[in-house]
Amino acid sequence: MSYSIDPLETQLLRKSLRVTRRENDWVFDFGNDAQLHVAALWRFRSKTQILLTDLDDGQLFGLPAPVDAEARANEIVEAATTVSFDFDEATADLRVGLSNGVLLEIITSSGGYESWQAYAGGELLAVGGNEGLR
Repeated sequence: MSYSIDPLETQLLRKSLRVTRRENDWVFDFGNDAQLHVAALWRFRSKTQILLTDLDDGQLFGLPAPVDAEARANEIVEAATTVSFDFDEATADLRVGLSNGVLLEIITSSGGYESWQAYAGGELLAVGGNEGLR
């Protein structure tokens, strides 16, 4: 089966974002029934620093309580909308720019496993893994 990135970009731009932690993956919900299900490395970053990664979830880092990455992610994206979208055809890495200057990066972390799946209207749009879309 062949996939095109164009419908995915259309579904993700000019949308708000909500992040949900599930047992084995993370869901990035762009509203209007468009979602990315991510079972790979992801991070939010500004121009000068990494703000949060999936690996931060549950870590203490000398804080009074462990990091709740789901709650922190939703604080980061609150009131922001998606303004840009970039896809690396070789790796299937995704970069989604937000109106608050934050960048969501989804980083393919396996040469064999699928890193993310994109859905719209309950339909599978694309699957990202090493060597691009599957």
